[in-house]
Amino acid sequence: MRSDLRHARLLTMSYAMLAFTMLPSAMHTFAMMLPSAAATRNESSRNTEASPQLSAEARWLRRVRADRYIAPDPAWTRMFTGAVRAGAAGDDGTWHTLGFETRRSGGVLWLRETTPTSGHGAYALRNSGRLLLQAPHADTDLGTGQIALRLFEETDAAALALNNVRRDIAPGADQAHSPAGPFVAMAIALAKASLVKAPLVKQEEAMCVVQLHGFSSETAERLALSAETIVVGGDSSAHNAKLADCLREHGIPAQATGPNTRELAGRGNAVGAALQSLGKGRFVHLELGPGQRERMLRDPKARRELSQCL
Repeated sequence: MRSDLRHARLLTMSYAMLAFTMLPSAMHTFAMMLPSAAATRNESSRNTEASPQLSAEARWLRRVRADRYIAPDPAWTRMFTGAVRAGAAGDDGTWHTLGFETRRSGGVLWLRETTPTSGHGAYALRNSGRLLLQAPHADTDLGTGQIALRLFEETDAAALALNNVRRDIAPGADQAHSPAGPFVAMAIALAKASLVKAPLVKQEEAMCVVQLHGFSSETAERLALSAETIVVGGDSSAHNAKLADCLREHGIPAQATGPNTRELAGRGNAVGAALQSLGKGRFVHLELGPGQRERMLRDPKARRELSQCL
């Protein structure tokens, strides 16, 4: 009996030692079956391309905010219009007289207000391109200013315009609804300049002004819209539909404005009305849902698809 017990104990100890020696190998095999954290991160980075950092000039542009709005007088507007038409080759002294400080880099003229500020905005100009990007509510339609900056840096857009003051701070401060404001003056100046350079240009090939706006989650719910949607409005129903079709083909949820989205159509926009009166140039009004703004901020591929459709 004792012999049997001794034999059983020896067998138990042998199995235990065998299991102990095999444990590292089994654990290694199991680990090889699981994706490592680094592999998971690499897979994630392949699925979503990382956004490059904004340039030093773009970050410099956003640093000055105004705490008041002074409506520009006709003399200021005439000087501003002339400076805009000169493009990136314009004289820095003129811009200083207008109340802006300047930086130049890579063929781009960057402009922000000196202090004390007047709420007249922040701008960038090139001597090429047919696209004017505007974010008139960059402080409240969150993300639109940075999206506009990124689109400007990643494309050959002719110009960029950002608000630098709250739209409700004073009458005329809302550059989407200020007929005598600098956003309208810039749009008209660039549209006229493009006509001088190419007087026989077709309407669809003329200067195009693209305004970026954002609608809230509450508005999306009320209008039965996805938070990922881009609502396309502007001066032409046919053009809006064509742009929305292009965006959908690239996997971006989009729809042209219709009866249920009239409030997002950009009707009554001062820049759109000015271009319509001029009779040349396109006006595109984009309303981005909160989810789509997040996507445009983090995904360069989505921004490339948007710019290609534009």
